[in-house]
Amino acid sequence: PTPESWLVGQSSAAQEFAAINFPKLAPFAVTGIAVRPEVKRAVVTIKADAKKGQPVATRVALCDLSQGKVINEWQLPGEYRVLDLSPDGRLIIATSPQPGKGRESLRMWLIGSDSQLRRWTWTPHEVPAGGVSLAESGRKLTTAEAIEVRWAAFVGNDRIVSMSRSGQLRVFNTDGPKAIATIDATACRPAVTPDGTRVAFLAGETVALLDPNAGTITGTRTISQPPPYPVLAFNPDGTELAIGGNGKAQLMDMASADVRQVALPQLRVTEAGLYDKPFGWAGDRYLYADEMVFDPNFPLPLWTYQGAEQTLIRGYQVWVSLRTPGSATSTLKAFTLPQQDLQSYVTKSRENPALFVVKPGDRIRVDVDGIPLERQSVVKGALEGRLKELGFLPSESGTVALIASVDLIGTAASLNSVSNGTILYKRQPAVLRLMLSGKELWSESWAMTAPFDQPMQKNETVQDFQRRISLGDPNYELFKLAPIPLYVPGPNAPSNGFGSSTFTPTSIQERASTDR
Repeated sequence: PTPESWLVGQSSAAQEFAAINFPKLAPFAVTGIAVRPEVKRAVVTIKADAKKGQPVATRVALCDLSQGKVINEWQLPGEYRVLDLSPDGRLIIATSPQPGKGRESLRMWLIGSDSQLRRWTWTPHEVPAGGVSLAESGRKLTTAEAIEVRWAAFVGNDRIVSMSRSGQLRVFNTDGPKAIATIDATACRPAVTPDGTRVAFLAGETVALLDPNAGTITGTRTISQPPPYPVLAFNPDGTELAIGGNGKAQLMDMASADVRQVALPQLRVTEAGLYDKPFGWAGDRYLYADEMVFDPNFPLPLWTYQGAEQTLIRGYQVWVSLRTPGSATSTLKAFTLPQQDLQSYVTKSRENPALFVVKPGDRIRVDVDGIPLERQSVVKGALEGRLKELGFLPSESGTVALIASVDLIGTAASLNSVSNGTILYKRQPAVLRLMLSGKELWSESWAMTAPFDQPMQKNETVQDFQRRISLGDPNYELFKLAPIPLYVPGPNAPSNGFGSSTFTPTSIQERASTDR
């Protein structure tokens, strides 16, 4: 059956706002920014100048975006980073700017009618009942790390949704604050829908849509295995959801639920899973991550933007805290990206064969020795058909090999379900690798899974449920739908885009692009 379209609303159009200046700041003194264009308010957290022997403090600046000025400021003991501002501009949430001590707490500050801050502090997360299973960079999280706040945001004026570093998602009523729902999900950075009413998050190989006000899951969709340390972002017009990771992204169509797998080797959304980088959309066509703009249909970064100390992507605009080199003034300003048409660089580079080690027209050898014998001919035929669809030439003389296999050893995995709780199983995926001279250029693995809300049948055991849905078995659809990249960059490809621009307090200054 055709899935129901997810109507997630549309972001408001980009607006012109006055830049806001913060004089006499040390480099990187700004620890965080939060913006609500709909009420023309922003909050900036700034590490206060500390005199020798004095404790660290944070300046919390409330800004009027229409006037371009700070309208109120408070100084609080401790070091904080603002995470979000409520839609009505009255509540602020913050946490520690760095992983470690203090990151286990959320802070909520209410701006009172007397312009004073009322403050609450609480520990939003706890260690899951089954213990900590998540590992980062090959190392298992400690219990203290597991409950650190990874992400938090307002969904409406009276709901806060928070995600822990180990994947616990919790919903709080701002009155208290009081926990009203807990979900053991997949560790990720969720996304609030453009209309500000729901939250998309990951549960295994499923994207789920949560209504925090009702406390219910309103829809689920299967996406296959997400990239490591995933971060979610809706495009401003609400037609696509991006799930980004280092080196790849998945793009889901909100109407059809179709998912595209795209290889973006230079894409970086995190550093070792510990320090998150900005990720989102630059308009409805491009992705923005770690100061670079990407076309999801092309593997190379297109453009680099320099000069931002802090970045927030909201709707059609990218908000940055920046400073002119040599200046002691930090400026908060909104930009609309990209500021030029970048498709000419895509067209020109595709015509340059020296940039790629794999491109349409190349001969590729199909290897199915790692597939069970009875399936080898079907898998080989499917892969050769897929290669022809993409413009490649299947050939036994190809120097590039497309190697299909099944992971017979498998890895331990878990399925989190609304109805069934947590189910442990073994994931033994179908695997596809693109190899050149023993070097892996690209890989993908798919295993059978179940939606987050699929219940077991009456009197059905966990084992029967696993057998019925083939949970963890190889998903042979990979070989029919293989998301093989059309272009794989070579050593001569630009690693930082075809040109760069610099954010300034007045505009974007362009540097001459590299003629490739």
